[in-house]
Amino acid sequence: MLHNRKIAKRYAKAFAHEKMSEKDIDSLTGELKSFIFALESDNKIKEYFESPVNSKDSKAKIMRDLSGKIGFSDNIVSLVSVLIKKDRMNLLRDVYDELMINSDIIHKRIRVNLTTAYEPSADDIEKISKKVSDYFGRIAIVERSVDSSIIGGLVLEGDGKIMDMSIKGQLKKAFSE
Repeated sequence: MLHNRKIAKRYAKAFAHEKMSEKDIDSLTGELKSFIFALESDNKIKEYFESPVNSKDSKAKIMRDLSGKIGFSDNIVSLVSVLIKKDRMNLLRDVYDELMINSDIIHKRIRVNLTTAYEPSADDIEKISKKVSDYFGRIAIVERSVDSSIIGGLVLEGDGKIMDMSIKGQLKKAFSE
């Protein structure tokens, strides 16, 4: 899994680089998200692209035909064509995730997951987002999840860090010492 992530990172870096404009990287990630959604929502399309029985040339042709009908950019067609040619379609989701990381770097954003015991108010989310933005010096995109097992408080995950300020986390800490 980690090996695949490293390979996906290389593909993402090859197609989205520092010289790419914010608009271009947003377009690239948006189109790739749409393509992944199309693949994942239709098992026949997904099976076709993942099947070793179908030739790489036929898969590339289908991709070009789809892009003509849907209007995908040359960047997406090139990216997917390379993945097809190299038998790396299984990395598509990982490449997308890495492109999103590159996009966040270009836009000076950080994505954090906020876990609470209940759905927080919009005001609470805004306050937390501002504090996270101030702490990291980047625009915070807060993705939320609810987990009643944490009892109260919150858990923030982002930038490879976990800040557990939940009651459950505090109890675990107290009883493990």
